[in-house]
Amino acid sequence: MDTLSQDEIGWIILYECKFPASLTYNIYKNISKGADIINYKDNIELWKKLLGDEKFEYFECKCSLDTVDMFKIQNLKKGINFITLASNYYPDKLKEIDNPPLVLFYIGDISLLKTTCVSIVGTRLASSYGANVTQKFAKSLAESGITIVSGLAEGVDTFAHMGALEAKGKTIAVLAGGLSSIYPTTNTNLAKEIVKNGLLITEYSYGEGFLKYHFPYRNRIIAGLSEGVLITEASSKSGTRHTIEYAIEMNRNIYAIPGNITSYKSEYPNRLIKSCNACMVMSPEDILSDLNCTYIPKVDKEIKQMDLTESNILDILKEEQQVHFDEILAKTELETRRLNSILINMELMGLIVKLPGNNYSLK
Repeated sequence: MDTLSQDEIGWIILYECKFPASLTYNIYKNISKGADIINYKDNIELWKKLLGDEKFEYFECKCSLDTVDMFKIQNLKKGINFITLASNYYPDKLKEIDNPPLVLFYIGDISLLKTTCVSIVGTRLASSYGANVTQKFAKSLAESGITIVSGLAEGVDTFAHMGALEAKGKTIAVLAGGLSSIYPTTNTNLAKEIVKNGLLITEYSYGEGFLKYHFPYRNRIIAGLSEGVLITEASSKSGTRHTIEYAIEMNRNIYAIPGNITSYKSEYPNRLIKSCNACMVMSPEDILSDLNCTYIPKVDKEIKQMDLTESNILDILKEEQQVHFDEILAKTELETRRLNSILINMELMGLIVKLPGNNYSLK
């Protein structure tokens, strides 16, 4: 087992105390680092004030390396990895939220926490429209190198993860219970697929159940991990509201897909757009543009066969959302017939798309 720093040891001890979230947050606000926990005797009066006599006695009993050793052994036996608030892989963005998780348990690629993430959230009762746009956006964003974050719930969450996997991209599922089981059970196979190329993560220890209050509390992590949150479909009473509210508090970008004004499943994104609390998006490229990312389709075989002229054209198209044929002609200094032939070939390769007005863009 890897050697833990004093800060990591301290956060594990506090986690194992299992204090109420409000008390844990109060402690977190009043100490500067995890090492202050194992060195509590340097400031006993503060700890007694924070905990009270009864909880302080319990805390003293827990505050030992035996607690940490048992914690490590139990997770190692179950094949569960973990990071703490002081670990290298713990993302800085997650530290910005109120009451950040002291410990995160995971299976999969933990390095994804340090990538550019977009959360996709919405109703568990997605319509065919909601399913289609969710999967389309998730696939395109994942193809562009964005890691898709969601909660592995039915409906929109499921289609978000599926879209990322379809693109052979990266996705993170944030669970509302321990890694001993998957909820809903119908997504067990989906979770297995995510682990192969993505990440399952939770703040709940192995064996903890999926309690009702865990879900809205879990949503602060979904919002906290991301550069922005996309809501595709949800009613005004949807639990998705918690994620959006957390995201607004954290100054994350909020994106919303407009829907049928007569459908209750589009009530919430439509209201967010109307109130200017969300940016209306009509395509994945709208989000990529806002994040200063470029959509480059995955066509590995074709890219290997490209010559310098085709590579040059791709570079030209990366500069703007669309470029006129005459501008490409001037920059490449090719003959008209030769350029036409190359552009047609690149369209067939799936690299570019021809737009009205004889304009071209990256597909």
